[in-house]
This record gives sequence, C-alpha cells and structure tokens, in this order.
Amino acid sequence: VTADKTRTVRLFEVPMPEMKPGQFFYKAKLKTENVKDRAFLEMWVRLPGQGEFFSKGFHNAIKGDNGWTEYEIPFRLEPGQQPNLAKLNIVIEGGGTVWVKDVELRGRTVLPSDSIPSESEVQVLIGDAVLVLNFNKESFYQREGKTFVRDVSGNGHDARLQDARFTDDGRAGGAVQIDGGDPLAERPIDEAGGLYVDDGLTPSGKPFTIAGWIWLGETPEGQRRFAQVFHNLSKDDGAGFGTALDRSHDFAMTLAFPKDGLKQGDPGHQAIYGSPARTWDFAEGRWGFIAISREPEGVVRLTCDGETEEHKSKPGGNAAIPAKSVIGRWFNGRMDEFVVLDRALSAEEVNKLYRWGMAGRSLPKPNQ
Repeated sequence: VTADKTRTVRLFEVPMPEMKPGQFFYKAKLKTENVKDRAFLEMWVRLPGQGEFFSKGFHNAIKGDNGWTEYEIPFRLEPGQQPNLAKLNIVIEGGGTVWVKDVELRGRTVLPSDSIPSESEVQVLIGDAVLVLNFNKESFYQREGKTFVRDVSGNGHDARLQDARFTDDGRAGGAVQIDGGDPLAERPIDEAGGLYVDDGLTPSGKPFTIAGWIWLGETPEGQRRFAQVFHNLSKDDGAGFGTALDRSHDFAMTLAFPKDGLKQGDPGHQAIYGSPARTWDFAEGRWGFIAISREPEGVVRLTCDGETEEHKSKPGGNAAIPAKSVIGRWFNGRMDEFVVLDRALSAEEVNKLYRWGMAGRSLPKPNQ
C-alpha cells in the first residue's frame, strides 16, 4: 500500500461467528518504507443495534523504514455483546509505503452445538489431573491470614498466593493476577510473587503435562523480564518449565531441571537436555495458551497457541518427589485455567484442551 498523504485502506471485511466474551485480536505482519508520520492497524467492529466501535494501534505505531514485524490490536467484548462484522484496516499518516502479510483475526468462538464437548469428554481428558485451578471467585479463600486458591481436581493441592489476588478479568471468567516482582530482587527465593503448593506435583523422570493460559502485563522499566510458569522447589531433580521473556516479547519455553538449570536471574534459554529451546513471539496484553508434555521415553512437546513442536530429551531420572511446586514465580500478569497431569497428553489432546477450555468446571477424579 503506497500513499502520498494520510490514507486509510480497508483490507478485509470479515463476517463474525458467535464469539465468547473477552478479547479478540487483529494481527498482521508489516514492513514499511519512508513512512512520514506513523502507520498502524485499525479495526472497526459492528455491534447490531449499538453501532460501530474501533480499536487503533497507536501504542505500537511505526514510522520510517522497518523490516517485517508482527503487530496486533485487541478488542474487548463484554457479556451480551455479539458483533456481526469486523473491518480490518491499515492507516498511513503523512504518506509512505506499507507491506502487509499474514493477516489474522483470532478470538474465542462459541463452538457449534455438534462440537461442544460433553462433561464426560472433558472428564476423560483431564478428569484424572493432579491439579486443576479454574480461578473462579468462589475458589479463593482465607486461612490464617493468608489467601489460597482451591485445587478443584479433588486432590487437595490448594495453592497459597504470594503477591497475587483474584481478578474478574480472566480469559473466561475469573483469573489470578500475579505481581511477581523482579527476579533479581534481594529476597528469599520462595517468597517471590506467585502461587505456592506445599506438595511436589511432577516427580523427576516421570511423564507429565502442564498447561494453562497466561496474559502478560507490562514489565516496569529497568526490571528484568523473566518468569517461571511452573517449577519445583527441591534440591532433587524435578520437572517443570519456565518462560524467558525479554523486551522484544520473545517467549522461550524450556524444560527446567534444577540440578542443570533455572537459577534465580538465569535468562532461561538453556537447552532441553541438549535440544535448543523453541522461541515464540508473545506480546503483552493478550491471552495465550502454553503447554508442555513429556513422554516416558523423553519426547517433549511444547505448545503455544495451538502450535506444537517436539524435542528429544534424556529419558529416565531418579523419580524424586520435590518438596513443593510454584506457579507463576516472578510472573507479572494474569493466569487462568491451569492444569497439571501425571501423564503426557498427546498433541491432539493438548489441542482439544486449547480449543475447549475448562473454565467453570469442577473436575474430581473419576473414581470419587
């Protein structure tokens, strides 16, 4: 798209399926040349009977010459709002040239009635979970002056909140807001912001799956961007995974083994037992799904927003039970629908969890 003055160009008009409340996103990759003032994405959303409303990407507008970079803008739907059309634009102010590719409109749609999972299907998928945190408001409670969130799997692995609290701004309902703080701050490592479970959830060398939704908040200037979505606190070998997030919004998921790896302040780009860690672009201010599964023979599957790849790690281990587990340590943002299993979900099962979700479900073990 070339303009010699300010210009708005309509790229697509997209009829909208039935959407769930919450955010959806207009994403595209842009390359620019000689943009005088700025260029940005713009989305207009039509709500029948209410009019058209816009979202403009002023916060990540670009100017001058830039290589291919991914940008996105959100639009939030409140309960009861149902759009029927989205108009996706590119705006060039002052003139210049913009190339556009890989345009996406991504959000949580309401499944057709013939594809809505039954309670029994979800029960089969994660009904035998070691830990399930749905973060509904009623699952938060006080005990001895401390706040806990209830494990709805029925296993009693309730988590203590440290510098964390309930928020109703979840992916689908409630969520937990974590103020993780600076990983380099001088304080005991088990007092950093996060959720602490006084049980070890994933013995070393055993199969497991860990999955959940995360929403990245803005990291304060001067504070290092590093967090652990899940980790075991033990001197023994324990399985888990961490996130390494820098200011370019790169997201690296790595299998964490304490004897080899994740120390306080470590950048988190270590290998998965000799295999390079996969890095995804993960922007602030949006919900994203992440998961890791480890097979008995050492195959590790990493998933981010439905995209999965496999690595080969060393099988075995001493099956040590870690002393406790922590969720979201040093994480600044929100988490929702978190699950830990002592078996490896297949790529197909992880994709079902990504598409179906589990918000609002209480899933005890099948034999209870």
